[in-house]
Amino acid sequence: ALKALEAGFHVLVEKPFDTSLEMIAAVQDSAERKGLQAGAIAQHRFAADVIALQRSISPELSGNILSASIHIQRYRAPEYFQKGAGAWRQSVDLMGGGVLITIGFHYLDLACWLLGPPTDARGWFEEEVNGIELAVAGAFKLGPIPCSVEARWGEVENRKDRLSIVTAERSMELCGDWLNGNQGNLDRVELHARQLNDFAGAILEGRPPLVTPRDVEPSLRLIQELYETARSTKAMNESGIENNKQVDVAPISGR
Repeated sequence: ALKALEAGFHVLVEKPFDTSLEMIAAVQDSAERKGLQAGAIAQHRFAADVIALQRSISPELSGNILSASIHIQRYRAPEYFQKGAGAWRQSVDLMGGGVLITIGFHYLDLACWLLGPPTDARGWFEEEVNGIELAVAGAFKLGPIPCSVEARWGEVENRKDRLSIVTAERSMELCGDWLNGNQGNLDRVELHARQLNDFAGAILEGRPPLVTPRDVEPSLRLIQELYETARSTKAMNESGIENNKQVDVAPISGR
């Protein structure tokens, strides 16, 4: 992306953009310095029900949100990690991680966009292969709102990603980009097309795209913090040392 910007091209980068927060800032700064557009793929922000939910979360409603939770469960056969040149999906250095960054990014990004910046993150790994997590849980805050995430892939049932928001008066659930039980045939290609159209419009109109590298930085920062705390907890569990006590690792439910 930086080389393209230096050559005078606008750039639209696929998720999860980069494993380095410094690179996100560098791309954003380079684009602004050169008067070019830089965008970050986050196509779920363009679903109609997601936009409706975002518009409904007023400051008054935000103050009444008690909690939020994200659940992700995707099927991945063993062959998934072996295909491709050099079987790059088996490398944590190339992947950046496992289910949390490759699949979990989508709804973590939505949660950060809808509810606020992340703080107080702590993660736990349950299953790993070559340092790539297959199951992970985490707790964090978005603004003042306590939140949790559970993500799993492997030889399990494939389910739609789910974001549940609980307020003092009601609950709202975004499931597969449909709100509160709405159903339909949502064309995944259409969501990408909407974002591509917005990016093209940004270039033609000389305005920032709706999703810039800076916009996805909070969700990627959250993922990095969940990874760092999970690896720290795992290391302490393996050594059996944390003030001379074994660290308890939170179990991941079978949902």
